Amino acid sequence: MRRVLQVGLGDLGRTTVGDLARSGLGRVTAAVDASPSLAGRPLSELVSEGGGELRVHSSLAELGDLAAFDAAIVMTRSRVADCAETFRTLLAGGLAVVSTCEELTWPWLRAPQLTAELDALARERGGRLLGVGVNPGFLMDALPGVLSAACLELESVRVERRIDASKRRAAFQRKIGAGSSLADHDARLQAGETGHVGLGESLHLLAALCGLELDDWTETAEAVAAERELDSAAGTVAPGAAAGVRQAARGLRQGRTVAELVFDARLDQPDPADEILLEGRPRAELRIAGGLHGDLSTSALAIHALAALEERPPGLWTMGDLPISRRRPRS
Repeated sequence: MRRVLQVGLGDLGRTTVGDLARSGLGRVTAAVDASPSLAGRPLSELVSEGGGELRVHSSLAELGDLAAFDAAIVMTRSRVADCAETFRTLLAGGLAVVSTCEELTWPWLRAPQLTAELDALARERGGRLLGVGVNPGFLMDALPGVLSAACLELESVRVERRIDASKRRAAFQRKIGAGSSLADHDARLQAGETGHVGLGESLHLLAALCGLELDDWTETAEAVAAERELDSAAGTVAPGAAAGVRQAARGLRQGRTVAELVFDARLDQPDPADEILLEGRPRAELRIAGGLHGDLSTSALAIHALAALEERPPGLWTMGDLPISRRRPRS
């Protein structure tokens, strides 16, 4: 049975601990979270499948020898720079590491030097590193990239993800600014303090997978106002306050848009769905009614990525490099 170290026990981390146990693809044999409210507590208090006498460690330093683990799942921060020390420690221990760090989906975009250092460390020490998630990492990049293989000629790609945020956890609603004043939310969006992280990374991974050579790209974000009184995890949202966010990334070649990604998450989403459109020969269109559930699908992808990553040589990989699928439990 694969021995997994879980780093990060927020809502998603706890979901993944339970999902991993039920899948039979591994078991969490240690967990780390720096939060004072979690460190030292029995894991079974947080996740019923936590099992045994495992207690949450406050840091990786408390674990000692990492040879006791086969792999690690890191679900902490969104920026590569903020996760770098954790990645260094785990890679130096020769572990296969999957992480929901959004920038890790295509880390060369915003942290090229640090990415080169992590890749070199992984190769030197026998570690493996992969950024994984439903978005970024699958829905708006890897999935349409795979679909594009069915096109003899490809002119452009458009992906739109529309999320009904009223059905998502409180942390997600806060992330998209629900309930904030419109002006405050917009200011924080422009500063990169709120909103979806990783749309630019998705764009570049998608372009690489589809063979679309970009010579420029743009990224925009705007707050979406509530048109009526809405309920949220934090309470009532008044008309005119922020209900969510709409973000877009466009890849250009010779001034023409050849790749476009639209992320629209709001409390009052009228038509939640994930849609992919490939213009080419043949034309291809895919619609997932209701959209994939972000947390459940990300947990599944992280778990299923473990086996595929372990089969790769040491180094840094992307979701476009691995044939991820459902796997039988490893004996």
